[in-house]
Amino acid sequence: VSRVQSQSCVKKTSCVCEMEDKSGYIDFSSVQSSSKPRFKDLTPQDFGPWLYSWNPCASFSMSQCSDVAGCQVSNSDPTQSYDIGTQDSATFNKDLDGNWNVVYTSKDGQKVLNVVLQCAQDADNLVANGEIQQNSYKLTLSSKHSCVKQGAWPGIVISISFGSVLCIIFFPGMFLYCVGGVIFNRFVRAKSG
Repeated sequence: VSRVQSQSCVKKTSCVCEMEDKSGYIDFSSVQSSSKPRFKDLTPQDFGPWLYSWNPCASFSMSQCSDVAGCQVSNSDPTQSYDIGTQDSATFNKDLDGNWNVVYTSKDGQKVLNVVLQCAQDADNLVANGEIQQNSYKLTLSSKHSCVKQGAWPGIVISISFGSVLCIIFFPGMFLYCVGGVIFNRFVRAKSG
């Protein structure tokens, strides 16, 4: 894993971007949770009155936030919450410190969530920096998945569940069993109908 010096990372999904020259890519899809926030109710560094939740890749819903990437919830009243970014709005850019960022925009276009991707070999850690200016929020993800990996992005890796594997085995097996039975009865036992 190394840093690739390219100024443009083209969005492939809300958690994957590939350098324009295909020299490297960032893929933090391993950090996500399926339908709930991977990082929930984080207290910001300034200990402000809000808690922050974020999930890369997959949208989640909680409190008043529906189908979002990020949600801001009141410390004192959990019914008070705001969408601070959606998955489909994700864009990738590089900051002045050389870190890649994922920037999300709320559905109403009024709020912006900036997630700094800090390359680190430690376990996944998210720090809520909080509201850095009005309607602009910052989180910092320190993870090995925030690092630029060399080479072209290998594409979407599709994983299937154990139940899907069973269905794939069962239905063709049932078909072969029925066809085999018809052939056996027709030619070996000389019966039809």
